Amino acid sequence: MEDAAAGMLLVSLATMAMIVIAPVIFYLLTLQKILRLAGPNNRRMRPALVWLNLVPVFNLGWHLYTVIRISDTLQATLGIPVGKSGRWLGITAQLLLSGCLIPEYRGGFALGALILWVAYWIKLSGYSAYMQRQLAQVMDSESE
Repeated sequence: MEDAAAGMLLVSLATMAMIVIAPVIFYLLTLQKILRLAGPNNRRMRPALVWLNLVPVFNLGWHLYTVIRISDTLQATLGIPVGKSGRWLGITAQLLLSGCLIPEYRGGFALGALILWVAYWIKLSGYSAYMQRQLAQVMDSESE
């Protein structure tokens, strides 16, 4: 009976971990795609470095660095101003996430961080799709 309970607990923990980790993996893939699409002349960070955001505790500071570098890359590639690159959205989401370290306010900070993180991810996904379309148009015009 104890073995069955331990097995169920293990399966439950693994499922919860996957529910948390899967969106983070897809988010990091979005960041990596933006950096790859920007090309070596415009990118401000190597694409593989986004995976350092998976390192616990280290990612509290590294994500801020990543957000700033992604913003700089978007500015260099698309010529958009800082205010439209999502920089402040990403920084605020990370600061709220860091606020989760305060036990009394953990729930509020976590909810705010989640909402802003999703909004930041959506914004970056839009830029990624735009960059993909631009690249496809360039490739089509070169093949003609």
